[in-house]
Amino acid sequence: MTETRLTGYLATKQIGTGSKFAHKAVSLNVGSEEYVVKLQDENPFETPKQLNHLIGKRVSARGYLRGSTFVASSIEPEE
Repeated sequence: MTETRLTGYLATKQIGTGSKFAHKAVSLNVGSEEYVVKLQDENPFETPKQLNHLIGKRVSARGYLRGSTFVASSIEPEE
């Protein structure tokens, strides 16, 4: 896989509504696209709480796209 750099806004969204797997997830909104964010080398079934301080902010992220999921190796706030 090729590493990708995306720039956009982090937000929270409800996923899996109506199922036993429903939960809030962190998403990266890039123009008309939206990706669920998972952190590389972290538990993929947990919401990355260390990103809470970046919710609502514009960020630059590096990582890999897997369908509608972005597996981030780094996420930094944009100045």
